[in-house]
Amino acid sequence: GSFVTLRAYLQDQGYMPISLKSVTFKIDNTVVNSQQPSLTSPDGTTAFGYTIPSSLSKGVHTITAIFAGDQTYNASQSPAPPALYSGTLTVY
Repeated sequence: GSFVTLRAYLQDQGYMPISLKSVTFKIDNTVVNSQQPSLTSPDGTTAFGYTIPSSLSKGVHTITAIFAGDQTYNASQSPAPPALYSGTLTVY
């Protein structure tokens, strides 16, 4: 399968980056980084390398980034700004 990089940006309500927080990526409703959580860097970004399996059907798939929340920040799921943003993946 093809290799893609899934990216997310985590920020607070004041649009400041949030670092060292775990982000989960889903394609459609399937978690794709359960074995390797993606931590945000000091600039609030994170990335996860993903190999698209041949079993993923052709067409457009929804990518969702999820932050579970902690004692300081509420949980957030894209596309619920200002915390995270989502995208799509098209398989040909």
